[in-house]
Amino acid sequence: MSFEKIAESGFRVRKKLAVLFLFSSAIVFAQQGKEVNGKITNDKQVPVPNVTVKEEGTENSVTTDAEGNFLIKLLKDQSSLSVENDGFQSQIIPVNNRSFIAIPLREEKKRKPSSRLYWWVMEVLKKVGSYGLS
Repeated sequence: MSFEKIAESGFRVRKKLAVLFLFSSAIVFAQQGKEVNGKITNDKQVPVPNVTVKEEGTENSVTTDAEGNFLIKLLKDQSSLSVENDGFQSQIIPVNNRSFIAIPLREEKKRKPSSRLYWWVMEVLKKVGSYGLS
C-alpha cells in the first residue's frame, strides 16, 4: 500500500468522524432550550392563574397568566416540571419531548379533625375551666 492511499484513507476516516460529531452535537443541543407551553386548570376545567411552574433541578420557573397558560424554556435534557399553588396538590410532570402539556390540578383535601379527639379536648378544657385555671 502506497503512502498516498494510506493518507487518502485517513482523510476519509477523519471526514466521517467530523460529520458524525456535527450530527451528534446537533442532537444533544436540540433538547436544551426547548420551549414547552401548557395550560393549567382545576377539577372543573377552569383555568388557574398565578401557578408556579418550575423546571426540576434548576431555578428556572414561570407563572401562569390569567387564563392558566404558561411558556417555559427548558435548560436541561429530560426535564420534569414541578407545579405548585396554594390550595392544590403539588405535582411533578415529566416533559417527555412534549411541546404542549395540559395539567389538571387537584384540590388539596383538608383533613377534618377526628370527632373523638375533639370531644377529648373539650372534656379537658371543661376540667381545666372547673379548676379555675382558665
